[in-house]
Amino acid sequence: MGARTTGCPFWMRTQNAWTQFISYEHEINRSIERQRVISLCTYPIDICAAKDMLGAKGNHWNCLDLRQRPVTVLLPTVA
Repeated sequence: MGARTTGCPFWMRTQNAWTQFISYEHEINRSIERQRVISLCTYPIDICAAKDMLGAKGNHWNCLDLRQRPVTVLLPTVA
């Protein structure tokens, strides 16, 4: 058993909103890191700057870049 979630921050229009959202995602990840959860997060490319996508990537295990074919898998950065 476990939970499945999905979300899309289509309403994000300002840099401040993105900054707050990335912080929110980080806190969610911390709260569910030991839980059985699969989440699908989608980000609208037309309103996301590259720095926004890099910030979001830091909060996810894997990312798929669907802007081009073939699809690119972006793996997490190892510190």
